[in-house]
Amino acid sequence: MHFRSLNDSAEGEVSQVTQLQEEWVNSGLLPDTFNKICRDQFDKSNTVVAESKSMIVGYAVFFEKSDHFELDSIYFQQNREYKGQGRKLLKYTEEKIKALGGAKIVLCPKTSKNIEKLIKYYENCGYDLNGELMEKII
Repeated sequence: MHFRSLNDSAEGEVSQVTQLQEEWVNSGLLPDTFNKICRDQFDKSNTVVAESKSMIVGYAVFFEKSDHFELDSIYFQQNREYKGQGRKLLKYTEEKIKALGGAKIVLCPKTSKNIEKLIKYYENCGYDLNGELMEKII
């Protein structure tokens, strides 16, 4: 497994990420009202990907805010072969944010239908629940 930033110039990579996102939305894990990320709506420099056998199998999108970074979405293709890789992608994303000068990451787990399971997962990854948001100082 290999983690890296999304290549700005590779339209095929953007297509792979949007296909994964559609898979995530269609899986039923997200509410029908979830707004899909369109090709022209996300900053490729703030997208990291997980690659296996030259295929993108996971991604994370984050945005810089005034006093923190927001983890907008993170998804890994559902496959037993990739068990545990989502946590590695999250760690890589956190390291990338820290390298960009970030000290705090905020995310909103309420977009998931499995909110209790998701909150527990992020707590196990060092995030604290603060109202409707989860935060981590890095």
